[in-house]
Amino acid sequence: MTIEPVKEDDVIEVAKVMMSAYKDEPWNEKWTLARAKLRVNAILGNYKGFGLKAYDENGIQGALLGFVDPYAEDSDFYVSELFVKSETKRKGIGSLLLHELYHYLREEGIETIQLMSIASNQPFYEKNGMHRDSVGVMYAKVNP
Repeated sequence: MTIEPVKEDDVIEVAKVMMSAYKDEPWNEKWTLARAKLRVNAILGNYKGFGLKAYDENGIQGALLGFVDPYAEDSDFYVSELFVKSETKRKGIGSLLLHELYHYLREEGIETIQLMSIASNQPFYEKNGMHRDSVGVMYAKVNP
């Protein structure tokens, strides 16, 4: 498996992999290619938006997408998406992507990664060196 930065001409394939990943449990999401491309481009269009792709001879198998989130005295990297193609899940691809991100961020001088995760995925992130913080996610439906 090879890990490299996502390029502009990867967006369609990355979007298709995202669609594959989120069609399964626990999400059961029905993405259109147009919405998936919009999501990928929106993330990469953020301040210092960056993505990594994991690929082999069969194409892109997974990706990690995020951006630099500047704060008062330092910056964090916010992971917006980490996904692996449905048929290649649980083969270490997500861990490879995270570890390559750690390497990249060390070179960039960024010390912290942040992300939101559903409860069932938290053991994966903990296994990869992440910890839960004390902040809770708040939300409200604008048009209930």
